[in-house]
Amino acid sequence: MTRTIMDWLIILIQTDKFLLLDGAVWAQLWSGIFGSVIGAVSATAVALVVVVLSNNHQSRLAAAALREQQRLASQAIDEQRRLANTASIEQSVQASLALSEQREALRLQLSEQKSEASRERQYAAVSQFLAAASRGKHTYQDGEGLNDLLSDMEAAVLRWGLDMDSADFRDELRMWPSLLWKLLKTAHLQHVLASEGKIAEDEGPAYRVNKGLAVVTTAVTNWHGAVPIHRDVILRKLAEARDELEKQSLEFVSGLPRATQATPSGV
Repeated sequence: MTRTIMDWLIILIQTDKFLLLDGAVWAQLWSGIFGSVIGAVSATAVALVVVVLSNNHQSRLAAAALREQQRLASQAIDEQRRLANTASIEQSVQASLALSEQREALRLQLSEQKSEASRERQYAAVSQFLAAASRGKHTYQDGEGLNDLLSDMEAAVLRWGLDMDSADFRDELRMWPSLLWKLLKTAHLQHVLASEGKIAEDEGPAYRVNKGLAVVTTAVTNWHGAVPIHRDVILRKLAEARDELEKQSLEFVSGLPRATQATPSGV
């Protein structure tokens, strides 16, 4: 039977010398060998444990770092999306504002063009009205074309009324073509009768023609730039002048000899 190491150790201890070494020396030698082996094994085991623990720790750190990178990447993506959405919203708002500004600018432009066209039509109508009235002032003595003057003045006032922003002023002006025409006819009648020696010279009819033209010319030229309170004054002066001129013209015609009141017709 094969002897075990322990048997050999017992023999060595009992034998005085083996290979020139006594048993006690061999016992110490083997004790040191066993201690070295055990120490080496323990150190190796400790080293292995340390390596395993270190690897596990590094793995946990790496996993934690990976999770943190993924979290940061996710946050970065979310932030980019948020910024993109914000930029898209801001662009939409800016586009909407720009479109609104363009629409408002176009509306203002069209409104200004409409107002300008209206002013031009009114100025043209006023010019036609005043030109016709002024022409009658210089031609009433021969009496020709007075009926045409009435039509021209009425047409001008009608055109002007289509663009006028005041119903009161429009209604007042509509009474003036017929009034001016009556004043011109009365002045013509006075001139004809005085030329025939049927009545004395009288400057009243001609004066009333000039006064009527002056009042209505002042009114229509000052109306556009007048503030509301001044427009009220213009309307009041027009009405007062109209009433006064009609009354004076009627008194003049009533004072003529009966045989001459209907000559010429239309007064």
